[in-house]
Amino acid sequence: FDFGWFDFLFEINLSYNRIRFIKEYHFKRNFNLRYLNLSHNLIFSIDFYALDLKLNFLDLSFNELNQVFYMGIYEKLYINHN
Repeated sequence: FDFGWFDFLFEINLSYNRIRFIKEYHFKRNFNLRYLNLSHNLIFSIDFYALDLKLNFLDLSFNELNQVFYMGIYEKLYINHN
């Protein structure tokens, strides 16, 4: 999936899906995006700069992440239960 075509969106909620990984190009062109909820998925891999966005809110809780990596600076970041 490539959400770059939806560059006008401020909020994307992709919780409770079966997403397994996030690639750098998935949100690359979402310059207006401020809220991203990816909780309750199966995410185990995120490309290094994939979430280098100007988000206010990022929720990666309840996934299968097993390492910490650079994700940017956010006002609210949730990564519990991984």
